[in-house]
Amino acid sequence: MDLYCVGYEMGRASVYDAEWRDVIRRARRVYPGPLTVCPSQGEQFESITFWDALDYVGIDNDYPLPDSYDYSDIVKKLERVHERYQKPVILTEVGFASTENAHRAPWAEPIAKLSMEEQTRCYQAVFEALYQKPWFMGMYWWKVDTDGFGSENDRSLTPWKKPAMGLVQNWYSSDRRR
Repeated sequence: MDLYCVGYEMGRASVYDAEWRDVIRRARRVYPGPLTVCPSQGEQFESITFWDALDYVGIDNDYPLPDSYDYSDIVKKLERVHERYQKPVILTEVGFASTENAHRAPWAEPIAKLSMEEQTRCYQAVFEALYQKPWFMGMYWWKVDTDGFGSENDRSLTPWKKPAMGLVQNWYSSDRRR
């Protein structure tokens, strides 16, 4: 594997600096590759003090977007942690349902009116805000399973068979990255 995550959405456990450093040391004994953790957005992510012991700053990025889809406040939060620890940033989870107002609760798959435009607009906001940042190393789109599940009538977070996947393909196949 190319990257190993030693902690996932750790809740209140993220404050145990010494214990996490021990977990990281133990992981390095058996895994020679890069390590990260993937805390939830907000205080859990912003208060971690052991980023210096890891190779990447990771985040399950479910920060809600404002109605303007302006990602700049989120970028500032990510950039602050990057600048403090001088580690590249990976979104270990990011995604939006294909429903109206998905930007307000990115983690949810609500029973709401279908909106492919909403999902695509949210994906576009992420790409435009982060893709060319030199400290940004990439993202794992949430609910992109290998089975290709999805359809033009599917409200879930998957972008398969939806306009958002075309957007992903366009960005990843372009020369916009560095």
